[in-house]
Amino acid sequence: MASYGTTTGLTDYATATGHVVSGTPAQLLAAATDYIDGTYWYQFKGTPASDDNFFDPAPDRVNRATYEAALLLDADSAALSSGAVSNAGGGAVASEKVDVIAVSYHAPNSDAMTDNAVSDAIPKYSAIENILRPLLKRWSGADAGAFVV
Repeated sequence: MASYGTTTGLTDYATATGHVVSGTPAQLLAAATDYIDGTYWYQFKGTPASDDNFFDPAPDRVNRATYEAALLLDADSAALSSGAVSNAGGGAVASEKVDVIAVSYHAPNSDAMTDNAVSDAIPKYSAIENILRPLLKRWSGADAGAFVV
């Protein structure tokens, strides 16, 4: 699978936005590309270029979003992952109690969960979403979402 952007593009983007890349640029780009395609694959307008990458060649906005994701990953190795929360509820908090108040959470026992940030716990960032917005499908109806700023 080819990565979006280039290592030189990443270091230039980092410099232009006041960041310094401390990790290995090629590894950061590969992980950031997986994040962009994995998170937005079904939201992109158009038809995928291949089974590996949605875009080939990638538009400038996709490259910039990938650089932004790579910088987030460089600053925090867990920034692009959902942590211990899974759609099956494994590792998720089942219940909690504070003083006399108790709350229980129950994950669905089917594949009924959707591709949104609240239910699947994949972090989404407003900086990345704003860059990609013109390339994403518009959804009608009410959607719930949470952005990490």
